Amino acid sequence: MPSNYLFGQEEDYTFVNPDEKESLDLGIRMGYAANSFYGKMFKSPLPLFAFTGGVYYRHPINKSKKISLYTEVGFSFKGAKFNEQADSSIERIALIYFDFPIGIEYTLKSINNTDNRNTNYRLFIGLQPSILARSSLFRKIDKEGIATSYGLPLRIMDYSAVVGVPMDFPVGYGKMGFALFFKYGLRNINRDMERFGNLSNFASGHKFGNWQIALNITF
Repeated sequence: MPSNYLFGQEEDYTFVNPDEKESLDLGIRMGYAANSFYGKMFKSPLPLFAFTGGVYYRHPINKSKKISLYTEVGFSFKGAKFNEQADSSIERIALIYFDFPIGIEYTLKSINNTDNRNTNYRLFIGLQPSILARSSLFRKIDKEGIATSYGLPLRIMDYSAVVGVPMDFPVGYGKMGFALFFKYGLRNINRDMERFGNLSNFASGHKFGNWQIALNITF
């Protein structure tokens, strides 16, 4: 670190490696997702389409920068809709989660552009802990009215396996990208949903979990 003495004072200069600056990859993710339940708890769950989003951080963990650690703080609306043709008394179940995915990204291909910045194609594999923030069940009581139940007897914590294909490209002084993610819940989230067993959609005593397919745009 060079030093310069001027009028009895020492002045230090710190040189920043451009590669270190580029390695700090912090951004925003916004997306739209298809969500539903798997398992035999419900007779006819259909996809519920809803928004998802978050703030992510990516940091290379090897010299070639092909392997990166990816972590995120986000939210998602999950749940399912139900088919009216199946004599369903449930219209939909809506769940709000705070998500904390973490995993490894591998750069499959990196294309150098004319401005010496890269377009990157990656593969993500990781695990996502989630915390249930709110749960609601909407059921039809007649042709016009809908009754709502809040605070469903579900497990607060959920864990999902995550596989994704993100890509990003330079835009102006920044970048943007797209990412397709598939998330499959590893835990039975049913705690005591049998209390709603009088509803026609329920098959009492079965396990069920979340799944999600999300298309995202990143900045």
